[in-house]
Amino acid sequence: MQDSEDQKRAKDELSQKHVAFYQTMLSAFIESRNEFDKQLLTLSVAALGFLLSSSDKLISNSLSLFMLALSSLLYLATIIGLLRILTLNAKYIEKELRSDAEAAGEVTKTLDQNDKLVRWAFGIALTLTVILFLMIIFTEGDKKMNQTSEGQIRSLSGVGTLKPVPITTTQAGETTTQTTTTAEKPKETK
Repeated sequence: MQDSEDQKRAKDELSQKHVAFYQTMLSAFIESRNEFDKQLLTLSVAALGFLLSSSDKLISNSLSLFMLALSSLLYLATIIGLLRILTLNAKYIEKELRSDAEAAGEVTKTLDQNDKLVRWAFGIALTLTVILFLMIIFTEGDKKMNQTSEGQIRSLSGVGTLKPVPITTTQAGETTTQTTTTAEKPKETK
């Protein structure tokens, strides 16, 4: 009899451990999914804010304007999609708690569609943003290299004015020649 009670107690303990383990794993799964969505939401809002606040510096031609507008719209779609997912998560939990499997299945399908939409929108927006910044970096680099070359030519163009120029002056029947630069005035000799 003692053995059967011990076995029953051991089975109950094992069963409780399985339940506790399942609860912990389920909670961790839900939290990690929600945390990922929240982080993606934060990144999307930050990226959209950055793009819009620095749009005057980012737009250099019609292609960069198009890329900026498209990536902004995709970040906005990501934000809206994530807010919808967070709302649908609550609806899904409610349907599961009420044991409404059919309604929970419909919400699951909608959640899956929104998850795919959000991930694609964010991925494309991020890719466009990276391409936009690479275009700007290379364009600005070319402009600076051109400005440097022109600046060097302009600064060296004044060298010709420094070459010696002979100046002839006459004093009391005597002709003297002085060498001076055009940048300095000739010294008069008496």
